[in-house]
Amino acid sequence: MTNIVSEIEAVLRKTEEVWDKQDYSALKALWDEDDDQPYYGPEEWEAGVISGWPDLSRYWDPVPGKKILIGIRNRYSNVKAKLVGKDVAVAVYDLRYDMQIVGQKPLGGNDRIMAVFRKKPYGWKYTAYIEAPLNPMTLVRKLYQESVPDDFQDYLKEIGADPNAGGEKVPWGSFESDSGSTD
Repeated sequence: MTNIVSEIEAVLRKTEEVWDKQDYSALKALWDEDDDQPYYGPEEWEAGVISGWPDLSRYWDPVPGKKILIGIRNRYSNVKAKLVGKDVAVAVYDLRYDMQIVGQKPLGGNDRIMAVFRKKPYGWKYTAYIEAPLNPMTLVRKLYQESVPDDFQDYLKEIGADPNAGGEKVPWGSFESDSGSTD
């Protein structure tokens, strides 16, 4: 039996390399090109989900021959994957991205991803990919939490405050996983 998570992680490492190089033909090669209706849902796309090769190619390379991105770095982590058929897998994972668009300041963020892969004779290939950013309220709360300086816990100790006081942790709406790390 193969380890589906390791196999999907290998595809994700290749995806990182391809995005780093902005090689859109190599990006397309990571997809099941026999699938006539690939789905792609980037977080910034307002018009629903991109469907089909012409629209997906236009999204990846909107002005052929003209550089749109100065650079982009995608890093995938926390991969979970399962087989849902003998040749179909669903994976969920986290994306950290940093990028700079021509004429703009750099920006970055974090997304949750759900992707569907199809096993081909030459390896696993994407057939659907959806980015799921946090809703605005949750994102703003996370940004506020991340803006607290590193020495704040020391300050709380200095004044004799208990940072864990205040009752039970809510079951949702928190950025702490069961392991205690932040997302």
